[in-house]
Amino acid sequence: MKRILFLTGFFSVLSQVVLLRELNVAYFGVELIYTLALGVWLLGSALGALINRKNAFPDIHKIFLLLFIAALIIPCDIIFIRGARILSGEASGVYLPFYFQILLLIISLVPISALTGFAFQRSAKLFISDGKSLALAYSIESAGGIAGGIMSALPAALNISNFSTGLFCVLSVFLFIDYKFILKKNRYFLLFPALIFAITLFLLCNTHKIDIASASWNHINIVETKDTPYNRISISNNLGQISVFEDDALCYESETTDAEEFCQISLLLVDKPKRVLALGGGYQGILNEIIKLKYVTVDYVEFNKSLSSILTPYLNNTFGNALASGRITAFYMDPKTFLKNANYYDAIIINMPEPTSGQTNRFYTKEFFSLCSKHLSNNGIIAFRMKSAENLWSPVLLKRNTSIYKTLKSSFNDVVVFPGTVNIFAASQNKLELNPDVLSNRLLERQLNTKIVTPQYIKYILSNDRFDQIRRLMDSTNSTELNTDNKPVCYRYTSAIWLSKFFPEYAYINFNTINPYNLISFGIFAVLFFAFIKAFKKIKKYILISVVSFQGMILELSLILRYQTESGILYQNIGILITVFMLGLSAGSYVLNRIEADNVFMPKQKKLTGVILILLFALLNLCVGIFFKTAEIVNLTIISVLLFSDGFLVSAVFAFLSRSRNDKQNLLVSPLYSADLIGGCIGAILGGLFFIPSLGLSEMLIYSGILSAISLLLN
Repeated sequence: MKRILFLTGFFSVLSQVVLLRELNVAYFGVELIYTLALGVWLLGSALGALINRKNAFPDIHKIFLLLFIAALIIPCDIIFIRGARILSGEASGVYLPFYFQILLLIISLVPISALTGFAFQRSAKLFISDGKSLALAYSIESAGGIAGGIMSALPAALNISNFSTGLFCVLSVFLFIDYKFILKKNRYFLLFPALIFAITLFLLCNTHKIDIASASWNHINIVETKDTPYNRISISNNLGQISVFEDDALCYESETTDAEEFCQISLLLVDKPKRVLALGGGYQGILNEIIKLKYVTVDYVEFNKSLSSILTPYLNNTFGNALASGRITAFYMDPKTFLKNANYYDAIIINMPEPTSGQTNRFYTKEFFSLCSKHLSNNGIIAFRMKSAENLWSPVLLKRNTSIYKTLKSSFNDVVVFPGTVNIFAASQNKLELNPDVLSNRLLERQLNTKIVTPQYIKYILSNDRFDQIRRLMDSTNSTELNTDNKPVCYRYTSAIWLSKFFPEYAYINFNTINPYNLISFGIFAVLFFAFIKAFKKIKKYILISVVSFQGMILELSLILRYQTESGILYQNIGILITVFMLGLSAGSYVLNRIEADNVFMPKQKKLTGVILILLFALLNLCVGIFFKTAEIVNLTIISVLLFSDGFLVSAVFAFLSRSRNDKQNLLVSPLYSADLIGGCIGAILGGLFFIPSLGLSEMLIYSGILSAISLLLN
């Protein structure tokens, strides 16, 4: 049974990662979908754990069948997700209707997550019937999750297709299953897995053709598509016009003048720029625009090294020639890490993705702007662009833009916004030159070959009514918080903007800031709630594990978000962090199981064990919350230790509660495991979309620590 428990954990984590990547592409790289998808996955697992929960002695052959079915669904699921836009009847490039997006999440995730949850419930009961404990079963399944987490990072790091990884999910089931149980039934049953195995190998040999064919459903004239450690790059060629898509969202097309407008308007604010730093998106034409200034040298920082090799053959006249000009030095690393030891620049052009997630929000915070300020020469500027609306800003869009504007003003003495469907933000420690005649003369002196940026255009954007109106509007907007690493408020506003595409009323939602210091009211409410729940003795342990799992997920999200903020979008390292958390889960259950098995504690001391575990968990949350407020350096080692501790204590509490009815542990498997998953589900959705952006990392963890301490009422 150890093998099948391990396989369940391995397959669950690996298949989850594969499907989340596909969904991320289907939703145009809007990473806010991750929290919803993770919540749906955990909910599906909980439902699977509750199916036929009264059956204490299941058939092992049916467990094998469950995993066989789940494995066969994976490649079909990938194809289904890629063809979702065709099935919905929507045109290429538009958002799916919201109801269809939720339906897509449910159809693609719930069947597999429910099957894996059901498989764990079945295998854990058989494991317990052999005299073992639920805690040890949980530990073995988590160990399988560790292997699945490691395996999920390797293909992405090696630029292996996600479809290939999905096929490996299929092979993992066929390679790990013990076939002696099948032979006992009928040896001819082996013909079916052998056939599936052969088909899977055939598909593996033709993965790239399948990727191209499925990408053509959403992009006509597709010529290339590849998965990188950070996203999926697709390229189409329509009569010589090259279009580049990142996660199916159009990022660049070779006939646009967006890069010219962004770069030339920004660089006109500097009299004679000589050294320019370009952060990200070099293939979008910004490098070509910068080196139009013949006396400029450029340091170009790109975190996704795979982009150059994929795009250069198709953008050789723009991106490839720019890199080969001899005036650009390329660095493939995290932009924030590069800036910490960078030179001084006359202009820093930030061309990073918008703050749609914790990963990208880090390039629009007070801390990042302050870091940029330290590496500017006299009269140097920074500039970036953000999608907006040309004539009318909804209240939530106004707050998002104002938050960025005021965050800039907290680090720079002068800030200006050039209006349009894409707003250009520029900032400097000195007064920015906004005289149209002066800027027009600079443009003429540079003798540039431009299509849209002309003296007339410069005069138009600076004399346009919207130019002064936008500044007055943002200066007069009150109660808008600064966007910081510890409190990523733009993440919250962006989620509302995304929802407003489907529900227009969300464009007018009023975010009332939760007072993070109103702990007395929160404490009183929590005490009353737990005192009420304590009266229901049959469910209080399930409520307790849900609360602990909820807090464990909040802490995990906070730690990973802080790591991303500090160290960058390092896909392989994020995989390591998730694996470390799974290692903690495995270790916590195993250690508590050994303690109970060796009778280390007397019966009267067993309740004290639960008290100690919950107090340690409360202390961990409080300490991490305080640490985030005061720490200047948060590295991989520190975050790994904290993630391991988080997983260890969550799992230890689960193991402790599972031992409290040692004589009837079979009856505990379904309700306890499902309660654990539901708590994690709520934590993933509410924590990622609301609590962390609203309260901030530190305040959220302080609240969580207090909630943990009060939850002792249920012990």
